[in-house]
Amino acid sequence: TQYRNRLGSHGVNLSEDDCLTQYRLASPGGFIMAVIASQLVGQTDRGDEMFLVMAEGSASQSLDLDTQALV
Repeated sequence: TQYRNRLGSHGVNLSEDDCLTQYRLASPGGFIMAVIASQLVGQTDRGDEMFLVMAEGSASQSLDLDTQALV
């Protein structure tokens, strides 16, 4: 609600359903970023753990939001 209100104050009117749909569609972005970024940097144990946490969290979020049902 706060996010939608802030958008509205800038002239962007988005229904609650559309806002949730956009959020669901964007949720795989963290997974994609984790996979691609992990290939562009030097490998370390700490980095491997960080990218794994990023990928797992984003994948879990996408599954929880049933994102695959939108495509």
